[in-house]
Amino acid sequence: MTYTVPAGTYGDYSTAFIQAYIDQKIDDVVGLAPGTLDSLQELSAALGDDPAFFATVAAQVAELNTDVTDIVTALGVVENDQDFGAFTAATLTDTTNLKAVLEAFASAYETTKGNLESADTGLSNRLDVLETDPTTAAAVAAVQSDVDQNELDCDAADAALSGRLDTLEADPTTAAAVAAVQADVDQNELDSDAADSALSGRLDTLEVDPTTQTAVDAKLNIANPAATGDLTVDTEARLEFDGNITKLHNDLRGTRLDIGNNITVYPAAAGGRFEIEGGLYIRLSDLEEHNNDGDAAAAGIVVGGVYYDGNGHLRIRVT
Repeated sequence: MTYTVPAGTYGDYSTAFIQAYIDQKIDDVVGLAPGTLDSLQELSAALGDDPAFFATVAAQVAELNTDVTDIVTALGVVENDQDFGAFTAATLTDTTNLKAVLEAFASAYETTKGNLESADTGLSNRLDVLETDPTTAAAVAAVQSDVDQNELDCDAADAALSGRLDTLEADPTTAAAVAAVQADVDQNELDSDAADSALSGRLDTLEVDPTTQTAVDAKLNIANPAATGDLTVDTEARLEFDGNITKLHNDLRGTRLDIGNNITVYPAAAGGRFEIEGGLYIRLSDLEEHNNDGDAAAAGIVVGGVYYDGNGHLRIRVT
C-alpha cells in the first residue's frame, strides 16, 4: 500500500521528508503483510465483509470438531486430541495466533482423516479375510444347508398332508359318514318344507273360518276402502271409525275427541271442561271481522263463536 504526497513544500518540511515519514508509518502498520492484504479494504474482502468473522469461524470450528468427534467415536478409532476449546473471538483477534490455530487445526484434520482412511482400510481387509476364511465359509454353508433342509421338510410335509387328504376322499368309511350327514341335511330340509306347508294350511283354514271372521269383525273391520267398527284398547278406551270421522273415547270419564273436517272435544258431562296448557295461537286472518255480537249474529256466527272487531280485539258471541 502506498500514498504519494503532492509536490511542494509544507512549512518547514519538504515533500521528500513528508513522503518518507508517511511510508515509515505505513510500514509500521502493515508490517510483513502480503501485497493482497495490506489495506483495510483487502482485509475486509478476505473476511467476507463479515463484521463477526471471528465469532463465525469459532462456531464453525466448534461444530466441525463435534462432528469429527462423533465420527471417530462411531468408528472406534483414536482421535487426535488437539484441543480446540480455545477458539473464541477474543483469542482469534491476534492474526499470528489465528494462523497458528488454523495450522494446528489443519494438521489435526489431516491426522483424523488419515485415521478414518486407515480404519476404512482395516475394515475392508477384515471383510476380505472373512470372505476367504474357511471357518466362516463353513458356517455360511451350514446355515445354507439348514435353509435347504427346511425347504425339503416343508415340501415333504405338504406332500404327506395331500396324500392323507387323497386317502380320506377315497376311504369308503369316510364316504359313508359324509353321505349320512348329507342325508340328515336333506331330511331336515324335507321336514322344514312339510311343516311350512302344514302351517300355511292352518292359516288358510283360519282365514275362511266364519267364527274367526266374526270375532275379527267385531273388533275392527279393516276391509277396503275404509276402516269401520271399534278397536278396543282396554276396557275403558276405544277407537271408533265412523265414516270419515275418527272418534277417540274414554268411556270411564265420558270424554271424546272427534277428528273429521273439524276437531271437536267433548268434556265429561259432569263438571267437564276443555283445558289448554301452554300457549294458544289463533290466526286472526282466519276469523271474520264484526263490530259487535249483533253484526256477528247477522253474519251467521253462532253463540259461542269467535270473531274480532275493527280494533283488533278477539270476541266471543254470547248473545
